[in-house]
Amino acid sequence: MTVTALIVAAGRGTRAGGDIPKQFQHLDARPIVERSIDALLRHPSVSNLVLVVHPDDRAAHVAALALPPQTILVDGGATRDASVRAGLDALPDD
Repeated sequence: MTVTALIVAAGRGTRAGGDIPKQFQHLDARPIVERSIDALLRHPSVSNLVLVVHPDDRAAHVAALALPPQTILVDGGATRDASVRAGLDALPDD
């Protein structure tokens, strides 16, 4: 069985404050979303990751992340449930 982790990071994160969405803000010199990715991929059962991001963040923030090769990058939707659906639709079949 293959386990794929799903991170929905397509929100704007405005309640957290700052100039950039909270998932890309740094905690101890690393973006929060990068820490989440690392934590999930360290689990022995997780072999793939789907990362859902806001389309506007691809060039501005996602390109700067150290994404592992098993990451599937997906654009989020206009609402949280649309972003979750986009992530679920991108899950590998195996």
